Amino acid sequence: MRTLIGVWTATTILTASNGYPFTPTWAGDTGNRGSGSRPDRICSGALSNPIREHWFDTSCFVAPSSQGSFSIGNSGRNILRGPRLFNWDLGFFKDFQFAEQKRLPFRSEFFNFTNTTNFGLPAATINAGTPGVITSAGPPRIIQLGLKLYY
Repeated sequence: MRTLIGVWTATTILTASNGYPFTPTWAGDTGNRGSGSRPDRICSGALSNPIREHWFDTSCFVAPSSQGSFSIGNSGRNILRGPRLFNWDLGFFKDFQFAEQKRLPFRSEFFNFTNTTNFGLPAATINAGTPGVITSAGPPRIIQLGLKLYY
């Protein structure tokens, strides 16, 4: 019984964030500089109660035109926040000693232990696809068990 209950080692990693910042973009080279542009921002764009199907107010972003024909848009970089992130990884380890030279380490690891859904960033290209919609998520709970015999 002492062999089973004896000394166990526990490890944990906790990751929490209020959401990664992201930048709304505009498809096309309106600034004539060889890369994409940003839209013009006419209001905040943040919603008080965002949902996965409508994460930010896309009507707050319009075609970049306020600075003439070669405009890159007035939207700032990283002005909106994506969904919050919470991830807790947990592990338990135990070495079972059978003889002087023989042992059996046991490992159990639980990734995303609480099985929290961590959504990805929303589509942010205002004039393409479905802007403001989140279509991805992080992995669900993953459990990994392992034994290794040393002799």
